Amino acid sequence: MTSTFATNQYPLIPFREFSLSPKPGFEKQCAFHVDPQETIQVTKYKSSITGLTVLHIDVESPLVSGFLTLATEAFDNDGYPHTLEHLAFMGSQTYPYKGVLDSLAIRAFARGTNAWTDVDHTCYSVMTAGADGFLRFLPVYVDHILYPTLTESGFHTEIHHIGGDGEDAGMKLFPFVVYCEMKSRQNGLQERLVNRTKELLFPSDCHYRHVVGGKSECIRHITLEKVRNYHAQFYRPDNLCIIISGKVDPAQLMQTLDTIDRHIDSHGPKQPSPRPWSSVKTIPDLPATQSETVYFPDTDESVGDINITWLGPAWNDTVGVAAIQALHIYLTNSPVAPLQRLLVETQQPICTDIDMHITKLRRILITASLENVAMDQADRAEPLIFQHLKDLIHNRDFDMSRMKMIIERERLKLLDDFENYPLFCISVPSITDFIYGDPDGHDLPATLQKLKPLDELLHLTKDDWLHLLQTVYIDRHHVALIGRPSSAMAKELHQKEEARLAQQKEHLGPAKLNELARQLEAANQQNEQAIPSQLLTSFAIPDVSSIATIDVMSAQCFPLPSPSPLTNTLQTRLDAEQTDVPCFIQFDHVRSPFVTLSVYLNTGDMPSHLRSLGRLYMDSFFSLPTTTLTSDDLVNKLTQDTIDYSIRQGRGMAFREYIVVTLKVKTDKYASAVAWLHDLLWASIFTADKMKITCSKILNDLPQEKRNGRSLAGEINKAVHFDHLTSTDAACGLINQGQTLPKILEQLNTDPSTVLASMNSYRQTLCSRQNIQVHVIGNILDIQMPKSPFKSWESQIPGDSQLDSIPNVTLAKDVLSRHGQRIGSMAVLVNQPTMETSCSIHTVAGPSRFDSPDIPALIILIEILRMTEGVFWRMVRGKGLAYDCYLVENIEAGLISLWILQSSDVVKAFEQIKNVMNLYAQGKLSFDHPTLEGAKSTVIYDLAQSEITRSSAATHRFMNLVLKPSQPEKSVFLQSIQAVTLDDIQRVLHTYLLALFDPHQCNHVIVSCPTKCQSILKSFQSMDIHHLRQVSPEDVLT
Repeated sequence: MTSTFATNQYPLIPFREFSLSPKPGFEKQCAFHVDPQETIQVTKYKSSITGLTVLHIDVESPLVSGFLTLATEAFDNDGYPHTLEHLAFMGSQTYPYKGVLDSLAIRAFARGTNAWTDVDHTCYSVMTAGADGFLRFLPVYVDHILYPTLTESGFHTEIHHIGGDGEDAGMKLFPFVVYCEMKSRQNGLQERLVNRTKELLFPSDCHYRHVVGGKSECIRHITLEKVRNYHAQFYRPDNLCIIISGKVDPAQLMQTLDTIDRHIDSHGPKQPSPRPWSSVKTIPDLPATQSETVYFPDTDESVGDINITWLGPAWNDTVGVAAIQALHIYLTNSPVAPLQRLLVETQQPICTDIDMHITKLRRILITASLENVAMDQADRAEPLIFQHLKDLIHNRDFDMSRMKMIIERERLKLLDDFENYPLFCISVPSITDFIYGDPDGHDLPATLQKLKPLDELLHLTKDDWLHLLQTVYIDRHHVALIGRPSSAMAKELHQKEEARLAQQKEHLGPAKLNELARQLEAANQQNEQAIPSQLLTSFAIPDVSSIATIDVMSAQCFPLPSPSPLTNTLQTRLDAEQTDVPCFIQFDHVRSPFVTLSVYLNTGDMPSHLRSLGRLYMDSFFSLPTTTLTSDDLVNKLTQDTIDYSIRQGRGMAFREYIVVTLKVKTDKYASAVAWLHDLLWASIFTADKMKITCSKILNDLPQEKRNGRSLAGEINKAVHFDHLTSTDAACGLINQGQTLPKILEQLNTDPSTVLASMNSYRQTLCSRQNIQVHVIGNILDIQMPKSPFKSWESQIPGDSQLDSIPNVTLAKDVLSRHGQRIGSMAVLVNQPTMETSCSIHTVAGPSRFDSPDIPALIILIEILRMTEGVFWRMVRGKGLAYDCYLVENIEAGLISLWILQSSDVVKAFEQIKNVMNLYAQGKLSFDHPTLEGAKSTVIYDLAQSEITRSSAATHRFMNLVLKPSQPEKSVFLQSIQAVTLDDIQRVLHTYLLALFDPHQCNHVIVSCPTKCQSILKSFQSMDIHHLRQVSPEDVLT
């Protein structure tokens, strides 16, 4: 393949050096603010030369996102939209190298690129730290989308082929190509329900009914010529909309867009073509209700799902759509919601959750999804729901005060979304407007200014809401599908596929199979041409100083007055307030109309016999009555006073020995939020009925949690490395809960008082002074006397009042099991019948202090290995040995883990990683400077992404000052990242990662299907891992 790099490098010319005067190609179609505070402005442009559409969402953020969207239609089940989504990443006419797109994205302060195919569009996305890298990279991305190489070799390896073993797309070696991706998905529960729903909802000539990803039996017969024809039809500049969110200088943006426009224009004009979806003017109502059972393969036949779907109003009926979404919240989104009470919050639940949501096409789809439905109750669900809705209408049983509260809360949540998710909450509806809205932008303000329809909902009467319930859900016909598991179907599908492959191999014969193997090898060699280093290095990495940061002002208060280590205006203000606080509190001042209060509850000193009650405590926390409120009143009033509330373990995967309770409120309800936390923590009443319902719901969720091989491997790994007697994370995990909850439920039926006494003891230990740390985020300087509302807590908090410093922190390394402390002593293999592939986790010791000098180099090395087009991508995923493979550093626990996911051959994958790492360690392979620079850029992006909003920046500030005080300041850490050398990379490789392949220094957890377990067991034992044993998940703890 001949490179045009030397003769055409227009995207690599920095926009500041572009010397030509911009042509007046882009015309402004509209500009308006989305939010009442006028902090987010949307401007729409269209090129008079190429028809390219650009939307700029101007919003404060350290990141800039791009959604490059094309309206696409599927005429059949061949999957052409999906095939092009994959092939665009195989190189472009200007950059004809597989992987060059992501390699350049990484140098633009991004973590690579991504894409998805939906029913009505295909979208390519990228997110960068700062605008400089984004603007340099954007022309490269457009070139890949509009002018991909679309080669025979790319089609062969990425879409479909028959390998030398006679299997389609080499299911064992190429599990991530289009054919294998869809084959592995098409018999999943929700995939089968959604596809059948579309077939029943839409007429035969409507393109919405087709599977955009393609059905495997159809993908086997598509051709590259048809893919190219599809690209010519839909991948046109006048069908491309670039949606850019973030802070970008308008002049620099227009200069970059002019560069792109000129490049497109140089390819010559396109013939006029009808706008996609313009032929779909209306979608007819269903002529009759359709109810069916849809079977899916699974050996556990106890639970399934139910989907009920209606056709709703047009996508641009903003008030009608907003009313339906509000009605969904009213019906399902809390324990007091009518359908939750009917189906979930009952002694004999039919399902563990019901959710109602919409899908925006030209006409919206309304879907009620019932999860984890007990199959012996499934036939009752549909008639029960409709009878209940009819009863609500007949009895005029509609709580207008609750609906008003829901609407007002949705207004506040929308304002919160503008503040915390601006890169997504505006971009996504903009895609729908591009597909169906007026091309000149007349519909765009109504699409994005979502507060206006919510304001109109406040004028609706009870009769209006009951009429909506009647006309949308009762009068209209619907599709109701029961997703029922079938072990017979699982067996039948397996037998049919085995027979088909046997017939295919026989038909092809040995000679043809050898020829196919040679064709595949030739295609791989052609695709794997090295990217010229000159191309990479000429794409300059932006200056770190170009990335915007969010300022946070912190202050700390202690029960015993003592000097704070922090000195600033906020600390001075709080020190001057003559009010004692009952526990440690950190206040973080940021500009926001909201206040977020989080209570971190340290479970470190919880008695071992109570520790397993943690999940029961968390799952029932917001549904219990208090000394002054019934459970229904609590839910209603709490929802009225807050924008959001939650309880969870830790922050993501960190600090999971903490239970964190969070409330978010408007600033004027700050004191009310403090009072709410008081009542939730100390005034709630544990009742036998609530405990039974909560316990049953958790138990019904466990089978579904076990079906996911990746999740199961993670849960087993947790049970191996952490002591369930001292670790709340392990005690609340799947393995331990599966053993303890049935006993708790039995005791609730026979001796409930004992369980309730234990729950009260759990709370008493948890909510003691030394275990409480409070974090307050908001516009603190505008709050009068911010410490005083906490005075009400003093009488409730037991424990030492002489607390004059930050309470002790319980870290993951403090609760390791004996196998977590003695790495190299445990290796387990678990059989999971529903899996077709294998997952494994291999764990060694790592740095255990947040200020360890090895951490910067270790993070960079891990990024080199895992990044797109990096070592693992090429040597493991590229060889078809696993869908994903990466390393995770857990500094808090002092562990490093290698994850191998969806592996067709986990033994070969592990051996391949071992061989590659040894080659690097021995110097036979070497890391180069462009790779090192790219890894540093990705780490810098991750740092910026972790503090993308004011709230997340303040949360990181709290974690750094309180939970990991030895963590270096961000500026110091950035300097240490940039100072990492190739010698440092070699040092940490030898110090930490080679231990992964030493049987005496590594623990192993492997989860696989029954047919592979014996061969895996023998293979790993032959690597001197003689202590590997096959066990059930339940046996891991023993």
